[in-house]
Amino acid sequence: MRQTLTQPLKPWFPKLSILDRYILLELSKPFLFCLGIFTAGGVSVGSLFTLLQQVTSTRIPLDIALKVLILQIPRFMNLALPMAMILACLLCMARFSSDREWTALQACGVSFYRLLAPILLFCGVVAGVMFFFGEDLVPYTQYQSKLLIQQPILEGRLNLQDRNVFYQEYGKDQEVRRFFYAQRFDG
Repeated sequence: MRQTLTQPLKPWFPKLSILDRYILLELSKPFLFCLGIFTAGGVSVGSLFTLLQQVTSTRIPLDIALKVLILQIPRFMNLALPMAMILACLLCMARFSSDREWTALQACGVSFYRLLAPILLFCGVVAGVMFFFGEDLVPYTQYQSKLLIQQPILEGRLNLQDRNVFYQEYGKDQEVRRFFYAQRFDG
Protein backbone atom coordinates (compact mmCIF):
# COMPACT_ATOMS: atom_id res chain seq x y z
CA MET A 1 0.00 0.00 0.00
CA ARG A 2 1.43 3.36 -1.02
CA GLN A 3 1.35 6.42 1.12
CA THR A 4 0.04 9.53 -0.50
CA LEU A 5 1.28 13.03 0.14
CA THR A 6 -1.62 13.76 2.46
CA GLN A 7 -0.77 10.91 4.82
CA PRO A 8 2.07 11.57 7.26
CA LEU A 9 5.11 9.33 7.01
CA LYS A 10 5.45 6.83 9.83
CA PRO A 11 8.79 7.06 11.62
CA TRP A 12 11.03 3.98 11.50
CA PHE A 13 11.87 4.28 15.20
CA PRO A 14 9.48 3.48 18.02
CA LYS A 15 7.73 6.46 19.50
CA LEU A 16 9.24 7.47 22.81
CA SER A 17 6.99 8.30 25.69
CA ILE A 18 7.14 11.61 27.51
CA LEU A 19 8.91 9.90 30.42
CA ASP A 20 11.57 8.42 28.13
CA ARG A 21 12.18 11.77 26.44
CA TYR A 22 12.44 13.48 29.83
CA ILE A 23 14.99 10.99 31.17
CA LEU A 24 17.01 11.13 27.93
CA LEU A 25 16.99 14.93 27.98
CA GLU A 26 18.10 15.04 31.61
CA LEU A 27 20.83 12.49 30.85
CA SER A 28 22.09 14.21 27.70
CA LYS A 29 22.83 17.56 29.36
CA PRO A 30 25.49 16.30 31.82
CA PHE A 31 26.75 13.85 29.20
CA LEU A 32 27.52 16.59 26.69
CA PHE A 33 29.07 18.77 29.39
CA CYS A 34 31.30 15.94 30.66
CA LEU A 35 32.23 14.92 27.12
CA GLY A 36 33.32 18.46 26.33
CA ILE A 37 35.32 18.83 29.54
CA PHE A 38 37.07 15.45 29.25
CA THR A 39 37.82 15.93 25.54
CA ALA A 40 39.21 19.43 26.06
CA GLY A 41 41.34 18.22 28.95
CA GLY A 42 42.66 15.28 26.96
CA VAL A 43 43.49 17.38 23.91
CA SER A 44 45.21 20.07 25.94
CA VAL A 45 47.30 17.66 28.00
CA GLY A 46 47.79 14.92 25.41
CA SER A 47 48.66 16.72 22.22
CA LEU A 48 48.59 20.49 22.56
CA PHE A 49 51.87 20.74 24.46
CA THR A 50 53.74 18.39 22.12
CA LEU A 51 52.30 20.19 19.12
CA LEU A 52 53.39 23.56 20.51
CA GLN A 53 56.86 22.15 21.08
CA GLN A 54 57.00 20.97 17.47
CA VAL A 55 55.81 24.34 16.24
CA THR A 56 58.47 26.20 18.19
CA SER A 57 61.40 23.81 17.70
CA THR A 58 60.93 22.65 14.10
CA ARG A 59 58.78 25.61 13.03
CA ILE A 60 55.94 23.62 11.55
CA PRO A 61 53.50 26.07 9.92
CA LEU A 62 50.66 27.15 12.20
CA ASP A 63 47.90 26.12 9.77
CA ILE A 64 49.23 22.55 9.68
CA ALA A 65 49.48 22.53 13.49
CA LEU A 66 45.83 23.62 13.79
CA LYS A 67 44.73 20.92 11.34
CA VAL A 68 46.65 18.31 13.32
CA LEU A 69 45.06 19.56 16.55
CA ILE A 70 41.58 19.26 15.04
CA LEU A 71 42.42 15.75 13.80
CA GLN A 72 43.39 14.76 17.36
CA ILE A 73 39.94 15.57 18.77
CA PRO A 74 38.23 12.25 17.77
CA ARG A 75 40.98 10.25 19.51
CA PHE A 76 40.43 12.02 22.81
CA MET A 77 36.67 12.07 22.33
CA ASN A 78 36.75 8.28 22.01
CA LEU A 79 38.64 8.10 25.31
CA ALA A 80 36.23 10.55 26.96
CA LEU A 81 32.98 8.82 25.91
CA PRO A 82 32.91 6.11 28.60
CA MET A 83 33.99 8.48 31.36
CA ALA A 84 31.38 11.02 30.32
CA MET A 85 28.68 8.32 30.20
CA ILE A 86 29.45 7.06 33.70
CA LEU A 87 29.61 10.52 35.21
CA ALA A 88 26.44 11.63 33.39
CA CYS A 89 24.53 8.59 34.66
CA LEU A 90 25.71 9.26 38.20
CA LEU A 91 24.82 12.95 38.03
CA CYS A 92 21.41 12.28 36.46
CA MET A 93 20.44 9.59 38.95
CA ALA A 94 21.71 11.67 41.87
CA ARG A 95 19.58 14.59 40.73
CA PHE A 96 16.50 12.38 40.30
CA SER A 97 17.11 10.94 43.74
CA SER A 98 17.68 14.28 45.46
CA ASP A 99 14.54 15.75 43.87
CA ARG A 100 12.61 12.60 44.84
CA GLU A 101 11.58 12.01 41.24
CA TRP A 102 12.43 8.28 41.41
CA THR A 103 10.20 7.94 44.47
CA ALA A 104 7.34 9.85 42.84
CA LEU A 105 7.50 7.76 39.66
CA GLN A 106 7.64 4.49 41.59
CA ALA A 107 4.67 5.67 43.70
CA CYS A 108 2.76 6.15 40.43
CA GLY A 109 3.41 2.51 39.55
CA VAL A 110 6.38 2.86 37.21
CA SER A 111 8.83 0.03 37.82
CA PHE A 112 12.54 0.60 38.40
CA TYR A 113 13.42 -1.41 35.28
CA ARG A 114 11.12 0.75 33.19
CA LEU A 115 12.98 3.81 34.44
CA LEU A 116 16.33 2.28 33.45
CA ALA A 117 15.22 1.49 29.87
CA PRO A 118 16.01 4.95 28.39
CA ILE A 119 19.34 5.04 30.23
CA LEU A 120 20.30 1.67 28.77
CA LEU A 121 19.17 2.87 25.33
CA PHE A 122 21.40 5.92 25.68
CA CYS A 123 24.32 3.74 26.79
CA GLY A 124 23.81 1.52 23.75
CA VAL A 125 23.92 4.50 21.41
CA VAL A 126 27.11 5.77 23.09
CA ALA A 127 28.66 2.29 22.75
CA GLY A 128 27.82 2.30 19.04
CA VAL A 129 29.42 5.72 18.61
CA MET A 130 32.50 4.49 20.49
CA PHE A 131 32.74 1.48 18.19
CA PHE A 132 32.51 3.71 15.10
CA PHE A 133 35.11 6.10 16.47
CA GLY A 134 37.50 3.34 17.50
CA GLU A 135 37.25 1.30 14.31
CA ASP A 136 36.86 3.91 11.58
CA LEU A 137 37.29 7.54 12.53
CA VAL A 138 40.25 7.50 14.94
CA PRO A 139 42.61 5.41 12.76
CA TYR A 140 41.80 7.59 9.75
CA THR A 141 42.37 10.87 11.60
CA GLN A 142 45.60 9.62 13.19
CA TYR A 143 46.92 8.61 9.78
CA GLN A 144 45.98 11.98 8.30
CA SER A 145 47.64 13.86 11.15
CA LYS A 146 50.87 11.89 10.70
CA LEU A 147 50.81 12.70 7.00
CA LEU A 148 50.31 16.38 7.74
CA ILE A 149 53.26 16.42 10.15
CA GLN A 150 55.53 14.53 7.74
CA GLN A 151 54.61 16.58 4.67
CA PRO A 152 56.75 19.67 5.45
CA ILE A 153 59.61 17.45 6.65
CA LEU A 154 59.67 15.42 3.43
CA GLU A 155 59.34 18.50 1.23
CA GLY A 156 62.16 20.24 3.09
CA ARG A 157 59.98 23.27 3.88
CA LEU A 158 60.85 23.37 7.56
CA ASN A 159 62.70 26.36 8.86
CA LEU A 160 64.83 24.67 11.45
CA GLN A 161 65.91 26.75 14.39
CA ASP A 162 69.28 28.24 13.56
CA ARG A 163 69.99 30.39 16.64
CA ASN A 164 70.08 29.49 20.33
CA VAL A 165 69.59 25.76 19.85
CA PHE A 166 69.10 23.56 22.93
CA TYR A 167 69.44 19.78 22.75
CA GLN A 168 68.89 17.29 25.57
CA GLU A 169 70.50 13.87 25.79
CA TYR A 170 68.58 11.24 27.73
CA GLY A 171 70.01 8.26 29.62
CA LYS A 172 68.73 4.70 29.96
CA ASP A 173 66.40 5.65 32.80
CA GLN A 174 64.82 8.43 30.64
CA GLU A 175 66.36 11.19 32.74
CA VAL A 176 68.22 14.07 31.15
CA ARG A 177 71.96 13.39 31.24
CA ARG A 178 73.32 16.42 29.35
CA PHE A 179 72.24 19.69 27.82
CA PHE A 180 73.84 20.97 24.64
CA TYR A 181 73.65 24.56 23.58
CA ALA A 182 74.65 26.07 20.25
CA GLN A 183 74.57 29.77 19.54
CA ARG A 184 74.25 29.18 15.78
CA PHE A 185 73.34 26.21 13.61
CA ASP A 186 74.19 26.13 9.90
CA GLY A 187 72.34 22.97 8.92
